Amino acid sequence: MYPSSLTWRYTFSRKNRHRMMSILILSSLAVGLAALIVIMSVMNSLQSVVIEQLRTIDTFNLEVTGITGIPSEEVISSLEEIDGISQVYPFRQTRGVVASATGSTSVLVRGVENLFFTESNPFTQRVFFDEYADRSLTEGAVVGFPLQNSLSIRGADSLTFTLLTKGKKLALTVVEKELAVSGVFSSPLKEVNEGRIYVPLSFLYQEGEEHEDTYGIFLDNKRINDGKEIGLQITSLFAMLR
Repeated sequence: MYPSSLTWRYTFSRKNRHRMMSILILSSLAVGLAALIVIMSVMNSLQSVVIEQLRTIDTFNLEVTGITGIPSEEVISSLEEIDGISQVYPFRQTRGVVASATGSTSVLVRGVENLFFTESNPFTQRVFFDEYADRSLTEGAVVGFPLQNSLSIRGADSLTFTLLTKGKKLALTVVEKELAVSGVFSSPLKEVNEGRIYVPLSFLYQEGEEHEDTYGIFLDNKRINDGKEIGLQITSLFAMLR
């Protein structure tokens, strides 16, 4: 304590010819530290925004898979009864190549039901849709604006999908399908706009296969950080149902 007090008195003593320099150095350190704190606060805020966008646009707060032998309606109603879960949507996705009359590219194809687009949820609250006249968003493919431009898609052009799906004899098989474009979307995430296409959930079903969808879950805002606890409740619930 004594050396610190002595150092302080000597550094800022009026008899010290370097007193002004010491004051400038101390002031600079204080300003620099304040600026660092502000920058870190802004970066943490931006990080939180990006994470929230990833949770709602690129994926869901929680995803449940591996549920078989239970009707989809029963799974959804059971999940929505759990405290903290606000909305549940079945979906499935696969990698594939999509081709138009002018080009092709690799994309992630996500199949969803119409409610995913028509209900108010964290996804629709952050994504803008340009829907073509008299067409439901999930009657056809919904593509991002950059993808629409790169493939020169006009109106309700048809796209050819070459998809990897589960096969009956092989683990994976390649199928080719066609689907018209029914709408265009834009999100805050560049990667999603450029590399994802939404299609009707039934478009990704194969004839004779057992439907094993993944269930995407949005949590209540107050329980957004309780994913682990809610996940344990989900595991326990479906262990009982089986």
